[in-house]
Amino acid sequence: KIYSIKLISFAFLLIAIVIVFTIAFHSSTIKNSLNTSTQNQNHNQKEQGQISLLLLNDNIVGDSNSSCKIATDDNDSACNSATSDECSGLMGLFNYLSLIYCSLYAAQWLAFIVLGLWLLVLISLLASTAGVFFTPSLEFLAAKLKLSDTVAGITLLALGNGAPDVATAYAAISQANDIPLVLGSLLGASTFITTVVLGTVIIVSDFEKQPLSRIEFARDLIAYVIAYAAIIGVFFDNQINLWEAMSFLLIYAVYVAVVVFLSWKFGVEPVSDNNNNNDNSDSNNDVVASESAEEKKKLITINNQDEESINELAPLAGVFWPKDDPFYLKIQYVIELPFSILRWLTIPFADCRWDHLRRILTVVAIPFAAILGLLAASGWDGFTQKISDIFPIWALLATIFIPISIALWFTSNNFKLNPVVEIILAFLAFGCAILWLFLEANETVSVLETIGIAANIDTTILGITVLAIGNSVGDWVTDTTVALKGRPRMAVASIYGSSLLNDVLGLGISLTAYCATIYPNDIDVAIHSEAYSKVKISWIFLGVSLASSIIMFPLFRFKPPKFCGFYLFAVYACYIVLEVLSEEDVINWFQ
Repeated sequence: KIYSIKLISFAFLLIAIVIVFTIAFHSSTIKNSLNTSTQNQNHNQKEQGQISLLLLNDNIVGDSNSSCKIATDDNDSACNSATSDECSGLMGLFNYLSLIYCSLYAAQWLAFIVLGLWLLVLISLLASTAGVFFTPSLEFLAAKLKLSDTVAGITLLALGNGAPDVATAYAAISQANDIPLVLGSLLGASTFITTVVLGTVIIVSDFEKQPLSRIEFARDLIAYVIAYAAIIGVFFDNQINLWEAMSFLLIYAVYVAVVVFLSWKFGVEPVSDNNNNNDNSDSNNDVVASESAEEKKKLITINNQDEESINELAPLAGVFWPKDDPFYLKIQYVIELPFSILRWLTIPFADCRWDHLRRILTVVAIPFAAILGLLAASGWDGFTQKISDIFPIWALLATIFIPISIALWFTSNNFKLNPVVEIILAFLAFGCAILWLFLEANETVSVLETIGIAANIDTTILGITVLAIGNSVGDWVTDTTVALKGRPRMAVASIYGSSLLNDVLGLGISLTAYCATIYPNDIDVAIHSEAYSKVKISWIFLGVSLASSIIMFPLFRFKPPKFCGFYLFAVYACYIVLEVLSEEDVINWFQ
C-alpha cells in the first residue's frame, strides 16, 4: 500500500506537468499570432523586428523593472537575446534559455521535454536533500542541545520539513523577484494538502478506533486561520515592509509558545512529519524517508558506540544499491546517484553518524564544503575571482581548510568523536545542507521562469501546479502512510501543522531576508494586477478548504465519513479547473 501511494503521488505530479505543457503548446499558437501582429505594427523597426516576452508580466517588486526580451525572428537573434545580461542575470547556475534558443532552436519541443524531466529531478533532489542530509543534523542538534520533543518538533524539525518550500520561496524572491510564484507555490501546496492529502487520510482511516483530539484540532486550525488572514492583510495593502514580513515570524513564535503551554498544561504534543515513521517497517526503504526509532537512538548515542554497533549503521543513503526497493525507486536511485555522491563529498558529517567510511568522507568533504559555499555565493564566477588579481579565492579556501581536514583525521578515530568537534561538524553539516537546498531551489526557480518566458505562461500557474504538488508529494506519502498504520489523529495534525509552518516560515524567512536587503524601502506588490489573479483563486479555495474542515469535523463529532474525502477531492478539482481556465483567459474574474 505504501509503494502504491508513492506511485500514485508521482503519477499525480506527472499529470500536473502534462497540464502545464498542454497550456504551453496552446499558448505557443497564440504567441505566434501575436508575434505576427506585433511585427506588422512595428514597421518602423528593422525588417526583423524584436518581439518581447516579459518575464514577470505586470509583477512589480521593489524598484525592479527588469525584463527578459527574446528576439524570436531567427536563430542568431534569439540566441543573442537568450544569452544577454538581462536574461542571464535571471538564471541560476545554467542559462536554460540558451538550451531552447541556441542549442535546440530547431527542436524546441525537445528542449521542453528535457526541462520537464530536469524539473522532476530537481524536485526529487530538494526532497532527498531535506530528508537525508538536512533533517539528521537538526535531529542531532536537538538531542545534543537537550531540547524537549515539543520544542524540537515545532522548531528545528519543522524547519527540516519545510526546508524545500522555504528554500524555493527565498530563491524565487531573491533571484527573480517573483512573488506571485512564491504565493502560488505556497498557497497551492496548502490547498493540495488540505484537500487531496486530507481527503486521502479520511478515506483510508478508521476514526472510530482513534478519533481526533479536539484540543489539537482547534489549536492548529485556529492558528492556520490567523495565518491565512494575516497573509491576505499583508498583501492587500500593495506594500510589504520589514515589520509586516516579520509578523509572519511573530505568528510562528506565538504558535510555538501556545504549543509549549498546551503541552505543559494538557500534555498535548505537536505532530511533525518526522514522527510519521517511528514504527519499524520493512516496506519503508525510501532514502527520503525519516529515520526509524532505532536509527534515531543510534544517532543520539553516537559517543557510546563500540565497534559492533558501528558495523550496524545504515549504509550511505543514495549511494548503495536499494535492492529491496520497487523498480521506480531504483530508477530514482540511478538518476540521483551522481548528486548523492556529490552531496556526500561536500557535506561533512552528513548523516551525523560516524564510522571508518564516514570519517574518510568527512575529512574529504571539509575543503569541498568551502568550495560549495563559494559556488552558492558567487556561482561559476566565484572560481575566476582573485585576491588582488593574483591569488584565486578557491585556492585560498583550499589552503585554509585542507589543514583542518588533516588535523581532524589525526585527532579522531573510527569509533567516536570529541563532543565539541561533533557539535561543530553537525552545525557544518546543517549549513552545507542549506547550501545544497539553496542551489537546488535556485535551479528549480530558473527552470520554471524559463518555461514561463519561452511558453508565455504565467509563472504563478507553474508554482500552483508543478512546484506545489512536487513539494507536497512527501506530505501525501507520509501522512497517508501514518493513517494506514492506524494513526489518523497524527496524520490530520501533521496536515494542518506542516501547512501552517510551511506558509509562515516560507513567507516569513524569505520576505524578511529580502526586505532587510532593501531596507528602508518596501516591496511594492501590484495585488490588483492580472499577475495576481490566480493567487486570488488560491486564496479563495484555501479558504473553502479551511471552512469545510471547520464545519465538517465538529459536525461529524471528529469522525468524518469517507464521502467527506471525496468532497475534498472535488474541491481541489474545481480549483485546478478554474486556475487553468484563468490561465487560458476563459475567465477573468480578478483581472
